[in-house]
Amino acid sequence: MLNADSIQVYAMMAGVVAVLAGAWMAWRWYQQPQRVLARRLGALSLDMIANAFLPDGLGGEIYIDRLLLTRHGLLLLDVNDSRGTIFAGEQLNIWTAQSPDSRLTFDNPLPLLHDRATAIDQLAPGVPVHARIVFADDTVFAKGKPAAVTTISALCDEFSSADDTAPRDNPLYANHWCTLQSAASKP
Repeated sequence: MLNADSIQVYAMMAGVVAVLAGAWMAWRWYQQPQRVLARRLGALSLDMIANAFLPDGLGGEIYIDRLLLTRHGLLLLDVNDSRGTIFAGEQLNIWTAQSPDSRLTFDNPLPLLHDRATAIDQLAPGVPVHARIVFADDTVFAKGKPAAVTTISALCDEFSSADDTAPRDNPLYANHWCTLQSAASKP
């Protein structure tokens, strides 16, 4: 037979278990998009540099979210975690991400993306450099999206084609990739 003290101890233990289970589920929910992205990018790339700085060719540095070595050349990615409906355009200075519970504005990321791509092109001459801003698959672009903006699935479709124009063992790609890896520094 349970007394009042035993019931209180069991209730507290159940509360602790519930809180821990809730925290674990929230953490799993938060990490899910990052794991999906990592897995899908891993399937596209031969190697990756992530969260690093590279020389910009002008005595400064550029931040690289992700730079992938693919069979199509180098793929520079800026991953944007904004979700919902995106109002974006090549000529818009400010972009907006709107969801049912929030509204976020941010500077047009395309000029910085183009600057980074130009710097990487200078570091790896002769290797094609593709640059994209990547959003989650459930993102909606209300007024259309610029050419350098894509979703994870569209990016995978674009860069996983069977067209193997650049062989995996291309020495030009390998040499420049080694140079980029050597030049990369972590923040």
